[in-house]
Amino acid sequence: MKLWQKIFLWTLLIVMISVSSTGILLLKNDFNMSIKNQTENTISTHHYMASIISNKVLTKRLQNNLVLLSTDEITIVLDELLRNATSDSNIVALIDDENEIIYNNFPLTISKEFFNSIKINNRTCNQIVTQDDRHRLLVASPLTIENQKYTFVTSTDITNIYNGYQNQFEHIKKMCIFLSVGGALLLVIVLKLLLKPLSKLNNTTRAIANGEYHERININSYDELGELAKNMNTMADSVEKNIILLEETAKNRSLFINNFTHEMKTPLTSILGFSDMMRIDWNLSSEEIVEYSNIIFNEADRLKQLSSKLMELITIGETAIELKKTKASDFFDTLLQSLTSIAGNHNINFQSNIENAYIYIDKELFASLIYNVIDNAFKASPNNSTVLLEAKFQKKEKFYIIKIKDEGIGIPEDELSKITEPFYMIDKARTRKAGGAGLGLALCKNIANIHNCEFKIDSVLNKGTTVTIILKGEKLKDENINR
Repeated sequence: MKLWQKIFLWTLLIVMISVSSTGILLLKNDFNMSIKNQTENTISTHHYMASIISNKVLTKRLQNNLVLLSTDEITIVLDELLRNATSDSNIVALIDDENEIIYNNFPLTISKEFFNSIKINNRTCNQIVTQDDRHRLLVASPLTIENQKYTFVTSTDITNIYNGYQNQFEHIKKMCIFLSVGGALLLVIVLKLLLKPLSKLNNTTRAIANGEYHERININSYDELGELAKNMNTMADSVEKNIILLEETAKNRSLFINNFTHEMKTPLTSILGFSDMMRIDWNLSSEEIVEYSNIIFNEADRLKQLSSKLMELITIGETAIELKKTKASDFFDTLLQSLTSIAGNHNINFQSNIENAYIYIDKELFASLIYNVIDNAFKASPNNSTVLLEAKFQKKEKFYIIKIKDEGIGIPEDELSKITEPFYMIDKARTRKAGGAGLGLALCKNIANIHNCEFKIDSVLNKGTTVTIILKGEKLKDENINR
């Protein structure tokens, strides 16, 4: 059963019960008030008639100059008095002490229990009885006439009150049915309008579940459904973002595996090929043996560097590191000596301008970061060009900013966002010739991330590249290291 059907049925049931109960309670209260008012009027009339009868008997006795009237004479007085009241709507009966009716102007059935209650209580009592499909209100009270004790009974027909109650009850039933049908139709319309956004919500979530992650719920309301739609859209944004991230990760992983396989295949092919030539051909000259041996050595060395870089790239984020407070001068001293020697081998003019400060680093990893960036700068720079390593401390922001600038071939603008991906190489032939595999900058990016520092690459094609590394620092003193 759908939600709107449940709400419809329960609401309709509650409305029907509420309307019916309210109508019946009001009708019952009105009926009870009518009976109460009729009882009070009947009792008042009863006592009035009892008083008239007593006075009439007394007057008759005085007129006849008698000491006491007999029972027959009392009956005659009652008959004269009530001669014009013989209808069944107003009945009068006089009953002696032995419960025998000595006078009544209309047949009337009175229960013994009613008589006994009057004698026991010795006061006015009333009772509603049903006789011949008529409802009568009996009022009885003790009455002493001519020193004789009687029970005086009057009866009033109250069938009209019961008929009115029954008619109103039937009217309330019809009204409840009419209100229920009308309310049901109105309730269906209201529920459809109110729950229409829920249908939109259901359709959109179904579409998202089926892979249409761009779908969003368009509900412009400020109630709970609007809030739910907003939260669902937020969830859909997160799901879409994660799906895109997973797709990119899967794509990058596939590309990574393909590139890795290719990078491994090239040196292995060379090693197998030249070693097989040396194994089969015994007539090789010494120059050929040296040439082939150098090729095998270089390719094997390349494989070693590739496996080492790859292992470092894989494990860099899995090993817990401790960033230690280090003087920049202590860190760069040893590193600059090695870099200066490498620059000489590449015919590069290497310069440095380093401001001393405290930095928080893992020495080995951060040295690998600086070495890889500068090594790339050497490889990308022509002979006799300049590579500058510059490091300065900014007092205001408390940042230590390292910049490596070269005058090399540069990087195309559309390649800058991809340059830090593993195995990505702009000029693969040149990179392999220089001994690279496209893992250096990817490794640098990872090392920068675990140091919580910013790693930026700015480049202009055929003019040079600037790599900027920004990390937290503390001022030591105004001390420079220039190379």
